[in-house]
Amino acid sequence: MKSIQSMAAMAGREARANGLPCGDYVYSDPLSIANRYQSEADVIRNKYGTVDNWHAWELVRVTERATGRRVFDNEIATITGRDLTAVPAAVLALLNQTLYEVK
Repeated sequence: MKSIQSMAAMAGREARANGLPCGDYVYSDPLSIANRYQSEADVIRNKYGTVDNWHAWELVRVTERATGRRVFDNEIATITGRDLTAVPAAVLALLNQTLYEVK
């Protein structure tokens, strides 16, 4: 039976042999954002226009009728040629209803 120390040593040797970080490795955020919540809101505003519009898109479920596969927001934007800053109802009206089911 192996001890925890020997298993940790073995894992460390294996990690070093494979070039993986181990031991004194300290994770650091490459973006180094001071206010994480503000940056998330900015990303949402850039993609969806407003936080309320993002919430509206979260309620939309679109699936392919033939396969039942869910179609996500980015794919809907590509299919319709509209960006996600538009109101979901206006974008979903452009989808071919014979190919896609909107819930």
